[in-house]
Amino acid sequence: MDNETKEQLWEQFMALEARAISMNHYDLARVTSIQDVQLWKKFLTDPEVSAYIEQEASILAQTELRKLAQDVSDSRSVGQAQLINAMSKLTDTKSTKEGPIFIYTYVPLSKNQLQAKNVEIEKEDIFARKPVTDEPTEVSEMKLKIKDELSDDELF
Repeated sequence: MDNETKEQLWEQFMALEARAISMNHYDLARVTSIQDVQLWKKFLTDPEVSAYIEQEASILAQTELRKLAQDVSDSRSVGQAQLINAMSKLTDTKSTKEGPIFIYTYVPLSKNQLQAKNVEIEKEDIFARKPVTDEPTEVSEMKLKIKDELSDDELF
């Protein structure tokens, strides 16, 4: 794409103001005087244009989030709270994953608990990662042994 064409596309794009940020190449070809979809596609995938759109979208999302937060005291809508939560996740730029953190610990059983019939004592760490191997395990060997002992009619 030559510089003159790119400048024309920029002018058309900027004339649409904030609406342009959410438009795809088909939309832009339909609402502008430049109706070449492929040309708009090349324009939108240009690194300079992509960076501009991403920056503008972030600014618009943050602004809308602030507006929602300002209006939250006047609203009794659960939907608005959910929208604020969703938009805040969109504008969050953290690259680290967040989620539940599980902390487990060993608590020794009392004498009464040791005698209870419904207590199962684990002999190994049930959360430990075990290496994946192709070697048969005791369970799979047991299943094979049972399968060999039964006829096909008994299996189904």
